[in-house]
Amino acid sequence: IKNMRIHKGGMDASFGGRSAGWVEITGKEGNRYTPKLQLDLSMLSLGLLFESPIGKSEKASVLVAFRRSYTDQLFTPLFRKLFNTSYNSSIAVVDDDAPNEVDIFERESDPDFRFFDLITKVSLRPNKDHSVQLSAFRGRDKLGFTYFLSSDQGRYNYAYNDDNSWGSDGIGARWQWNKGDFRLKTSIGYSIYRSSLFSNDTITDILFGLEEVNKGEFDNSLEDGRLHVDAAQSYKNHDVHLGIQANDIRTLRKSLGNSNRFEESNQKSNEVTLYLLDRWSLTKGIKLVPGLRATYYAQEEDDVKNLNEFWLEPRLNLTAKVSEKSTFKLGTGRYYQAIHRLRTQSLLLNSPDLWSMSDGKSLPLTYSDHFIGGFTW
Repeated sequence: IKNMRIHKGGMDASFGGRSAGWVEITGKEGNRYTPKLQLDLSMLSLGLLFESPIGKSEKASVLVAFRRSYTDQLFTPLFRKLFNTSYNSSIAVVDDDAPNEVDIFERESDPDFRFFDLITKVSLRPNKDHSVQLSAFRGRDKLGFTYFLSSDQGRYNYAYNDDNSWGSDGIGARWQWNKGDFRLKTSIGYSIYRSSLFSNDTITDILFGLEEVNKGEFDNSLEDGRLHVDAAQSYKNHDVHLGIQANDIRTLRKSLGNSNRFEESNQKSNEVTLYLLDRWSLTKGIKLVPGLRATYYAQEEDDVKNLNEFWLEPRLNLTAKVSEKSTFKLGTGRYYQAIHRLRTQSLLLNSPDLWSMSDGKSLPLTYSDHFIGGFTW
């Protein structure tokens, strides 16, 4: 990561799709002049970073970053503390004689947790006017966990066996062209997030010799295909941006329970947005940024069309530099959101995560109006 910027609200018209804030992450490019190898070791994982020029022209580079945990092989004090904290905050103690804080590593079975991620990026700058980046990402996490509890003076025994896995894959390409006061940025990308949860839980009544077995399988995925084109022209005190954004989003949910009843739900939506904004320098220290977004949204579930909607999002930002060390900022605007995370996956409570899209019925479109002011010194 080269840098990360958190937008808490009041963003200009080039940002959309979220009713609250944004996290903007910029990835670094590989070194175009000298090969470099870096190793990192932490209390949880081992990392490797390799970057190198491609050829001798000093116009292209490659970057590869890999990280893999060793938490499935070695339980460091940090990992023990983190896992025990997560466990104790998620699991209700049902054993009458159990302590308030449980050390899961002193019980019958140790957790099996591991993760890895891999990032590759190829950058090309054929001349001063053009730049091209190609990138790919893969990340996986897995948690296998068995734990036992008892209650009512040992009458009931609980055995929980959970197997969780989740991860993301993504590819993307970006082209930027600068010609004098004109700039054109084009990016296209595809990403998919998958999560899977398998549970096999047993409750035993020691007094009557009864046993109840509960099984569940849950699979979720969220796909996002995205195109973004931004054309900018600078003229005197104005920097005008005209852009188009298009998203194709799909969700898939599958579940299988004790009754062997299989349930499946497919959702998809298309969202196309045009935006216009002007970064207008009124004076040397005062900048006004008016803007407008216009969006068309269509959603369907299991091939049944539910919603076709059009909305406008006006934006206005003002930045005034009072002195060399102090700045005053104001921002307002409307922000719509159509994709929602209704439930976060709990790794210890047999609860899968759940994504859904606004359908105009059970889940309406949400929006927020921002009124933000700030002063930095």
